[in-house]
Amino acid sequence: MKKFIKNSLRLLGIALLAVSASAQSIKPFVLTNGVNLVYNGKAAVDEINITESSGFSSTLLILDNASSTSTNIARPSYVSYAYAKATNTTTFTNIAGVVQTNNFVYLARTATTNAAVTNVANILYRTTLPASGVVTIVPDSSFGFGRGVQILLVGNTTNTPSAAGTLFYVPLP
Repeated sequence: MKKFIKNSLRLLGIALLAVSASAQSIKPFVLTNGVNLVYNGKAAVDEINITESSGFSSTLLILDNASSTSTNIARPSYVSYAYAKATNTTTFTNIAGVVQTNNFVYLARTATTNAAVTNVANILYRTTLPASGVVTIVPDSSFGFGRGVQILLVGNTTNTPSAAGTLFYVPLP
């Protein structure tokens, strides 16, 4: 029975690999100066091709974010807990009239409420996009995006870069 289950799980794993490999999606996109939301949702990114089309070099940041207007992520407040050693002392008088003291050591839990914060989203990749150049990003292992694929294209103060590209990804549940 164990052998049957083990072999069944192997076959299921092979089938899932075959399905996921064939389920790769391709999404063309256009980038303008500033924040660009390329894909909204969880994804494993296999490759990103970008061609600069304005003739200006620029800085390119790839972030894990689902916003089309900002590179910030608001993280909600949360409660964290710390554990520390504490002692509980009890005193009583025994039947012989002698005062007894007992010390009980235990772990005490202390709650701390942490305020909501707004931080820059996780930057997964940073590079320079050369003027009229092409950048192909192929990670050693897929980039894992938990929120979405956001690309920030930043030129200097005197130019407005633009680019086009293709995103190769697998949507994640």
